Amino acid sequence: MTDDTTSRPATTSCYIRPPDFLAKKRRLVNVRSFDQFCFVWAILAALFQPQHNPSRVQHYEDYLCTLNLDGLDFPVQNHHIAVFEKNNPSITVNVVYFDSESNRFLMEYISPNRGRQNHINLLAFNGQCHKHYTWIKTVSRLFTRSSMEADTRHFMFMCVDRFATLKALEMHISNCSRCTGLYIQKTH
Repeated sequence: MTDDTTSRPATTSCYIRPPDFLAKKRRLVNVRSFDQFCFVWAILAALFQPQHNPSRVQHYEDYLCTLNLDGLDFPVQNHHIAVFEKNNPSITVNVVYFDSESNRFLMEYISPNRGRQNHINLLAFNGQCHKHYTWIKTVSRLFTRSSMEADTRHFMFMCVDRFATLKALEMHISNCSRCTGLYIQKTH
């Protein structure tokens, strides 16, 4: 009898579960895949939202051909996001990174492109395999403590900061050197 475990290729799933407090908010779509295409699956989850079980990769496989992935290496690194946006002129992407060591959200990539048809916000966090991307379904609810608070908050992605009123956000933007030239991003 032969040991067929040595003849089978190792299969690594780079599906990574987000930290519990983020998963409990139910504002992320974390597609379960057995590859390193989590960036692509997160983009497709935002573009082609199924009614049920959005974490199943099968919902998105037929849509792979709708994206131009030329010039990308996987797993996707920050400098590849600009290449992705150049290849897909109807899509912009922002990426917020959750640093588990400091327990903070950090802005990792802000699209310089404006006025495109599809704007997608992603959350990235590290796992054993690589950085993992998920689609942020509802930004305001992800960054707030309660659902009631979420309905009254506005966000500035560059600073990863929230404001109780749109006027307060606009005032912040006019006084913040990091936000110069950025526009207010819809959060819902």
